[in-house]
Amino acid sequence: MTACVHRGAGHVASILVLASFAMTSVSTTAGAAPTPFANRSTAGFEAFRRSWNGVTNYAETIVAHETSNDGKDVQDRTYAYEFVKPENALIVITAGPGRGGAVAWHGGTTVRGHQGGFLAGIKLTLSKHDPRTVSLRGEAVDDASFGHEIDRYATIAGSLVDGTTTGGNVTLTLTPATPEPTGVTREMLTFASNGLPVKREQFVRDRRVLLETFSNVKLNDPKLDLRTIDFERSQVAAVRRVFCRLQNTSRLWSLVEAVHSTRRYHRSLSKFWIERSGPYRRRDTSSRKRCFRSIAR
Repeated sequence: MTACVHRGAGHVASILVLASFAMTSVSTTAGAAPTPFANRSTAGFEAFRRSWNGVTNYAETIVAHETSNDGKDVQDRTYAYEFVKPENALIVITAGPGRGGAVAWHGGTTVRGHQGGFLAGIKLTLSKHDPRTVSLRGEAVDDASFGHEIDRYATIAGSLVDGTTTGGNVTLTLTPATPEPTGVTREMLTFASNGLPVKREQFVRDRRVLLETFSNVKLNDPKLDLRTIDFERSQVAAVRRVFCRLQNTSRLWSLVEAVHSTRRYHRSLSKFWIERSGPYRRRDTSSRKRCFRSIAR
């Protein structure tokens, strides 16, 4: 939890970089005023906005690939993510650096997070803009939410263009009038048939510096409630993983003991028959030989 993502070798990846995917946006939640539009809207954008307005919560798997602008630094991770409007999110690293780490966000400017493994019990509260709470590309806790994307695409001065992929998916491309502070010169969203993104991309000129894919999306689950959840479930999962590992180790040890005991049993059994049966067979053989000799005489 206390480790952070730095550029260059020798540094530890932060599990708090998960915060870059804790998604929400105040201005795009139900009942909020529409975001002032700086660009000419498109049919694809309006479909996205309508779909998002119909979402109360969702859970999904995020596969993220980020690089620095020059491509020298790379980060690849998979996340399990849950979000409940208006401002509640829980995300856990399921693969990649920092696996098992988690971040919870309940709005505001702070987040709470922990590392994976036996350090899961150590939790910290930090600013969402703390260097330890941002991703490789500096994205903070709310920067990758669907609602946040609506805000950005509406307010960043530039142009919006609808398109389609070769597979028939609708795309929406934002080209800022001037490069963004991160150096991004073009962004693109690819939508599923339900109007929500399945892919998010950012480019610095011709280099793709961010790729996120969203899969296993489950919408509006009445049982999903993160308003009071911090790390209970993620910690329980971590404890279960440790317990299962110990249990598996115990089972393996029991198997080794059983095999060892079986080998000892067979050795003891063999020794018993050698000690018990062997001498008798030798004595019987000697007796028969003496008997044959006496008969021969």
